Amino acid sequence: MKDLQTAKEQTIPLSVTMEDVIFNLREWARSRCRMATSDSRVMQMLDEENRKGRSYVDAGQSQKELWLEALKQGDLSEAIIKYIRFHQGALFGKLTEDFKPHIETAGTSSLVLGTDEYVVFWQQMQDDFAQQIHKLLRSKRLFLHIVDVGMYQASKTILKLPVIKTLRENPLPRPV
Repeated sequence: MKDLQTAKEQTIPLSVTMEDVIFNLREWARSRCRMATSDSRVMQMLDEENRKGRSYVDAGQSQKELWLEALKQGDLSEAIIKYIRFHQGALFGKLTEDFKPHIETAGTSSLVLGTDEYVVFWQQMQDDFAQQIHKLLRSKRLFLHIVDVGMYQASKTILKLPVIKTLRENPLPRPV
């Protein structure tokens, strides 16, 4: 019986070892297939939050107050999550802009794609702020979604996108 208990404790479920593969498959299927059931992890997380009394909207307290309160208590991770829930998503520029009066958000860190370090999501972030967002993304508490560039044009964020040119488009001066 002891050996069975030890084996049970040392067994790692496929849903944990292959979590990234399963997540990527679900993301691929999101726009291509009809879901048979809702995502049980999301439903479980929402149920747990409701049981803990942290419902989506607490009576007598606005969502802005909730994320600011979490920030004042030093829980940056929870503040980021509550902020994003309140805004139903957030652009990186708006997130850093709104947190700036309360904590340092500007710095030298960048968020890059784990599989390709040349794909940068956002840069010039304070290290701890970037690390918290990174941890939330890795733990699947936050998700990145592709948005139209028009969302950035509508915000106060100035978006600078790179442009690739050939030598012909930007010719070097010819020697005289």
